[in-house]
Amino acid sequence: MKRMIHLLRRLSFLACWAMAICPGAPVRAQVVINEVSAANWDLINLGGEYEDWVELYNAGGSSVDLSGWHLSDDDADPGKWTVPGGISIAANGHLVIVCSGKNAVIIGMPHTNFKLTQTKQESVVLSDPAMSLIDSFQFAQPTQKNHSWGRTADGAATWSIFLSPTPAAVNTGPSSYYAETPLMSPVAGGYAGSTSVSIAVPAGCTVRYTLDGEEPTAASTLYAGPFNVNATTCVRAVAFSATPGVPPSFIETSTYFINETHTLPVWSIAAGADVLMILNNGGNTTIAEGNIEYFDAGQTLLDESLGEFNEHGGTSNSNDQRNIDYIVRDEFGYDDEIENQLFRGATATDFERIILKAPPATTTPATVARTSAMPTCRA
Repeated sequence: MKRMIHLLRRLSFLACWAMAICPGAPVRAQVVINEVSAANWDLINLGGEYEDWVELYNAGGSSVDLSGWHLSDDDADPGKWTVPGGISIAANGHLVIVCSGKNAVIIGMPHTNFKLTQTKQESVVLSDPAMSLIDSFQFAQPTQKNHSWGRTADGAATWSIFLSPTPAAVNTGPSSYYAETPLMSPVAGGYAGSTSVSIAVPAGCTVRYTLDGEEPTAASTLYAGPFNVNATTCVRAVAFSATPGVPPSFIETSTYFINETHTLPVWSIAAGADVLMILNNGGNTTIAEGNIEYFDAGQTLLDESLGEFNEHGGTSNSNDQRNIDYIVRDEFGYDDEIENQLFRGATATDFERIILKAPPATTTPATVARTSAMPTCRA
């Protein structure tokens, strides 16, 4: 999964989506999918929550009644959701459809019966009442948190990412795609002694890295060549392009276990000071964003993702060893689930949420935490 995502991010994304223009149907042809976001983490409040959204644009000189039109996240099921009656889009106007799964009209905004999942390369499909395709968009590559994909200008044939999305407004400030994600060698895992770590620097970029679990910034240590890891360490790296207008890459994270032996699977958490706030302070409301890696007992990496950590439990949070609730967040653009058989004999292999939980009687940090996990579903 990790290598596949790296490959997808290396591809140059040149998307030009054609409108389905039929003779005698100029009204249909003037409405297009104009901007899409499945990464609205905490930027745009839509009716009280931060939801996925799709913006339509009417390039014509007359309004269009969208009653009975359809929107879907699945090109095999284009009629998944039907636009309620009374919904129209003004001439040269924009309409935001909220992909919340609520299937309602809330504060004048239509909400679909599905959500979007960008890391599964889902599509957004717009069809007319006769189920004829009007327009479509596919998440061929994910965006980072709070960003969007949109037409470079309203109604344009080309698409760009937007670091500052513009729902219900003119598309302005398009950006190039992110710098290529740097790759580390050797792979994350267990090693018998001091290990030399090298980072492949993408062309035209510099790489900054950290060794303390924090997200690298432009002020972090500059990678100048291979370095030795002499003790168990989590290395995180980001590429910064020298080309103006190219945003920093996704984060590459690798944990190296040095001279360690385990008899149980291991979780490695990389979230810096924020996750320490959760662990060190009972009753803490901090939400820590960070990476989690899942290794087998032999310290072979099985899967990883980026999401949010928060406190879990009530009275147990007064103990020295506290519980952590971890949720994989598709909005961050890395993955939408931990994909592995976490429990022997269980059939579930996809987990959006896990709880790292110490036994109820735990009062000392010497106790080894056990792991419980619950599978959740996302439409």
